Amino acid sequence: MVYATRRRLLQQTLDLRFSIGRRITRSNPTVLLCGGSPGTRSMASGTIAGTQTQSGTPRQNKLRKSDSSIWEKFLGIGQLAARDIKMTKIFLTLHSSFLRYRLGHDTVASVFQRNVRRQPDKVALNSEGSQLTFRQLEEYSNRVANLFRQTSLRSGDSVALFGTSSPEYVGIWLGLSKLQLRTALLNSNLMGSSLTHSISAVDASALIVDTDLLDQFASIRSTFPATNVYYYNSNPIANKPADVPEDRWLNPLIQKASHVAPENPPKGNLSDVLMYIYTSGTTGLPKASIITQSRFMAFSSIVNLCGGLRRDDVIYCPLPLYHTSAGITTIGQMLIYGSTVVVKKKFSATTFWDDVIRYKCTSVTYIGEICRYLLAQPPSPLEQQHQLRMAYGQGLRPALWEEFKRRFQIGDIREMYGSTEGNAGMANVHGKTGAVGYLSPFLDLLPVPAPIIVPIDKETGMLQGKNENGLYRRALSGEEGELLGPVTTDPLRQFDGYTDRKAGTSKILYDVLRKGDKYFRTGDILVRDDEGFVFFVDRFGDSFRWKGENVSTTEVEGVITKLLDYADVVVYGVEVPDHDGKAGMLCIAGDADEHVGKLYEKFAGQLPSYAIPVFLRFSKELDLTGTFKISKARLKAEGFSPEVVKQDKLYYLDAQSKSYKLLSRDVFNAITKNQLRF
Repeated sequence: MVYATRRRLLQQTLDLRFSIGRRITRSNPTVLLCGGSPGTRSMASGTIAGTQTQSGTPRQNKLRKSDSSIWEKFLGIGQLAARDIKMTKIFLTLHSSFLRYRLGHDTVASVFQRNVRRQPDKVALNSEGSQLTFRQLEEYSNRVANLFRQTSLRSGDSVALFGTSSPEYVGIWLGLSKLQLRTALLNSNLMGSSLTHSISAVDASALIVDTDLLDQFASIRSTFPATNVYYYNSNPIANKPADVPEDRWLNPLIQKASHVAPENPPKGNLSDVLMYIYTSGTTGLPKASIITQSRFMAFSSIVNLCGGLRRDDVIYCPLPLYHTSAGITTIGQMLIYGSTVVVKKKFSATTFWDDVIRYKCTSVTYIGEICRYLLAQPPSPLEQQHQLRMAYGQGLRPALWEEFKRRFQIGDIREMYGSTEGNAGMANVHGKTGAVGYLSPFLDLLPVPAPIIVPIDKETGMLQGKNENGLYRRALSGEEGELLGPVTTDPLRQFDGYTDRKAGTSKILYDVLRKGDKYFRTGDILVRDDEGFVFFVDRFGDSFRWKGENVSTTEVEGVITKLLDYADVVVYGVEVPDHDGKAGMLCIAGDADEHVGKLYEKFAGQLPSYAIPVFLRFSKELDLTGTFKISKARLKAEGFSPEVVKQDKLYYLDAQSKSYKLLSRDVFNAITKNQLRF
């Protein structure tokens, strides 16, 4: 019934379009020829558009109210068609590119080598400490490949890379890929059990550690055989740490290796696994998402075409290179499309504009938190002395969108949607404020695989709208729902999953729109408006986003419960005014004692900074479900307000003292008035 109604409405709209065209053409041909509309001035005659009397004087057409309404609908159809044509051109260009890659048996390394031959002396990667041209990056990666070819590692083995952002970081994984070694890009904030789990998730045969991260690595160093661990530093003249074996210190070994491409390397293709990038998903510990050669190229190509990036762009990348937004979609602009990328070891709002101006950057990639940090800085003359023509990324809040454009004079913002493991990526290429993408209403009628939004019960996570045949319906305009991505063999829509195959299988839904189809559940709640623009609403499940990172509550709970002698704990996200994402809140069963202020020290030793709870709550008892699971619904609803939570003690994390302090009404008011930030 729903689909029949959709088809009938769309057919009526199309019929209306043609009837309008006939009516307007009969009454006033110059309207269509000159691009005007009834009642507007004709460019050809310089008079109000209308028919001519016998004496040659112009006569004003009377525009009925129904004609005005019809004309508005006609213009809406025209705008819709223009958007669809633009997206179709991007889609066809993407597929033609992949056809060339497939016929050429290409890999990321082979496409990069073509860019090396085309522009060998152009700067590929720039940073505070080092700079590599396309030729130098190719030679550095060849040295890495030739060096590791002498080890016991073989094609298909995994190597975990634990490093900070630098040109050498890219050169290492690019070199390993030439031997078909799969590099796992570890989150450089991890430590303890989280780091151990991430390495084990890919069954790493070797580990490469940046000596800048030795303090974090020290917590798990004894759990790995010394012969399987290699060390490096992005500074080529850095001194070898005293506790690093001579034959495991890569800096001099890489310099001594041959810079010529390895002889007879393993033959690769688009289906080969290139790397692993971690994601917390919606539940559980971090999962290692499989990034194939084709997936890397697809992500890079989508961002290039939808972002309007060019070969002559200099892209500023303040994000860590273990992130998909940096390590794939931005580094891919250099490797696949020949742009220059400036990498930053650590984001700094105070030096942001200095860097952008010094490196003459023309584009920048962002996450929402970066935009907010920049807006929070005092105004500076440097803000409008840059050469940035556009910014692309994810998470720019609609409320900040126009202010960000106006204050920093960035004319073009390309907000995008996607996830590391997902297959439902989209982009806002039309400049619609707040939108993350566009799904044409015409897609509802065409038998083509495209992302869809299906109604969902936010409390249970169950999809809604099943018909008598057991199939789901698409959400209507303005109706919120979960975004699903069609699983096909198309490189743009395939689902490669995780190293944990069971985790990937659990996110696939069968028989959605028709029997036998498959869709990937993103876990994200979105909504589409009447024009087809899509807006992000929220994320469903046991994870939340804070400081630009996904936080898995299950993982944090697992770490904390051990630290607190297996006490009953529950972790959830709460909204904080004027902060992106949700802050972590920890509820502990029991009474607070005199040691509560020192809990931060325990957490900081086992959790990355963004996963450390911002708020604490001590409760005498927790709500349990029938299966003895702790219910979070009431805790989430009550938040951290002392006015609401009257029986339990609340604490907040004081950034200056790095300890938890009692959350009074005055402190709560300071937080809500944006006088106290996190």
